[in-house]
Amino acid sequence: MGKSLLQLYEYNVWANKQICNRLKELPKDVYRQEVKSVFSSISNALAHIYLSDLGWIEVYLMKTSVSELIPHVVNHGTYHRGNITVMLRQIGYASITTDYGLLFIFKNKGTVTED
Repeated sequence: MGKSLLQLYEYNVWANKQICNRLKELPKDVYRQEVKSVFSSISNALAHIYLSDLGWIEVYLMKTSVSELIPHVVNHGTYHRGNITVMLRQIGYASITTDYGLLFIFKNKGTVTED
């Protein structure tokens, strides 16, 4: 796997952790609170991201290569993390930035954590 694919995968893992860590800071009921959006709750959005990743991995690995799988999984996750950001705003909470470039800015500053 090439360096750029590893960076994309690393970004996806980091961005998912950013969202999950932000959700841990909020009241517990926010996770399952009903929202009029693409998904009925943030928990459903996260479940969709996770289950879709698993499903795409299975489909792609049977029919294609990792080099085609990773960009798709990352793009899909980015799209739905955006949905979660909008959902949080709808119910009165700020999200957290998960822009691709920020991961590398934080890495250069030594502020990326592995939790």
